[in-house]
Amino acid sequence: MKDFYKNLFLFILPLFILGGWFEYKLHRVPNSYNFKRDQLAKVKNEVQAIFLGTSHIHFGIDPSILKEVKGFNLANVGQDIIVDSQLILKLRPNLPSLKYVIWGLDNSSIGSLIQDSVEKWRNHAYRRYYQIAGSDSFISKLDIMNWSAFFLLGQSTSLHFLKNNFKINPVENINSLGFQKSRVKQGFEKKAEKDAADHELLFHQENLVVIKQEILLTKKRLEGKGIKVLFIRTPVHKSYREKLSKKMHNAFDSFKSDLDFIDYPEDLFTTQDFADSHHLNNQGAEKLTVLIEKAISF
Repeated sequence: MKDFYKNLFLFILPLFILGGWFEYKLHRVPNSYNFKRDQLAKVKNEVQAIFLGTSHIHFGIDPSILKEVKGFNLANVGQDIIVDSQLILKLRPNLPSLKYVIWGLDNSSIGSLIQDSVEKWRNHAYRRYYQIAGSDSFISKLDIMNWSAFFLLGQSTSLHFLKNNFKINPVENINSLGFQKSRVKQGFEKKAEKDAADHELLFHQENLVVIKQEILLTKKRLEGKGIKVLFIRTPVHKSYREKLSKKMHNAFDSFKSDLDFIDYPEDLFTTQDFADSHHLNNQGAEKLTVLIEKAISF
């Protein structure tokens, strides 16, 4: 029996060592979460404006263009409003120069939470890299994705890094102030109906009250610290906007009351400003960033 356990140990030990090495290498691969966290830490004493929101802001605001203020883009793909709130409240004490928070909202984000989407794994990323809970349920705190990079990234992505000797840089298109350059998708108008339908599936009317309360509470707490909070409706292409239901448009119109809002005419952004039906391209991001700086008059 002793020989059995000895042989079992000798068999398992190399697997543990190999698994530990694999996890270590995966942990060292940069991603949009740890990259933005680390870049913000480098400029935390200088940052005066933080931009929050989903991928619409992540790809839509380039703080490096700002002339009158030092800004940082803390938005991310699929980032919901609960995460926005938790992020800024957690990081605010370490941002001594912060004066403005510009918060991007859109028709789907005001009624959507990460936990309801197929990308609910993103909540684990926020718990892992920022130590915040997001909109996740309690049981998810026990999920192995909180500790294992392999399970967080998934098998195919993890093996892809391994096959390329971990030399892939997933953040090469994100600049030091958090803006990510986008790739233009040709003929995206044809996909607008599907994009709008997908976002409608994530929209839940019952989330509106919770999300609105979270926004107003966060706004009050930040303004109590002398920080001005402004909201912007992120531009989308007309092919996408026209496919959204009346329910979605009405929800947004009622939601934005009590909020200091920046909005722009629908025809201000043309097809040449978009990467797809609801994301700005680099040209559009530059246009929006310049417009925001003029509107706010930092």
